[in-house]
Amino acid sequence: MDSQEMNLKISASPHVRSKASTADIMFDVIIALVPATAVGVYNFGLHALLLVVACIASSVLAEFLY
Repeated sequence: MDSQEMNLKISASPHVRSKASTADIMFDVIIALVPATAVGVYNFGLHALLLVVACIASSVLAEFLY
């Protein structure tokens, strides 16, 4: 072994630490999806909005039941 390999540290994940909570990250994801959802509703009409609402409602219900 050379001296560079001796300096390696092995640790459990996650290796990158951040002060952001899961809720903060998920809020950022929602913000990022709003423009794509708006364009989808613009291009495909209210049926796309109905599909988005149905998906959100079924996800919330599944999470509640679980």
